[in-house]
Amino acid sequence: MTGAIPLQVQRPAHAQLALGAEAQAILSRLQRGKPGEHVFINPETGSVFATVGHYWRMIRAEAGLESMRIHDLRHSFASHAAAASETLPMIGKLLGHARVDTTARYAHLDDAQLLDIAERIGALIHAAMEG
Repeated sequence: MTGAIPLQVQRPAHAQLALGAEAQAILSRLQRGKPGEHVFINPETGSVFATVGHYWRMIRAEAGLESMRIHDLRHSFASHAAAASETLPMIGKLLGHARVDTTARYAHLDDAQLLDIAERIGALIHAAMEG
């Protein structure tokens, strides 16, 4: 798949991760190991990170997001995709989920989006009834 990076995973269905151009550009600027190996390596030692906790705390502090967890980024990604009218099966495929019900827990819509959708559906029904 073009625009994807290979992953070392147990399940073959999740062996590639689709990435948009922006994410690819960021990754291309990082110091990397050999192609097909680890994405993130420690620039000071050249070795694989044992944990990203220290760096994640620094990133959160710099961004003013001290309470954010890495996992929150997956929820945010799914919610933005749902707000952009992507389907739950497609969002699940992007997140590597095998089940749509797992994806449904990730993709949150706010009340304004729900009202907008209800209005659009109502307008479609109204237009169909008016013929």
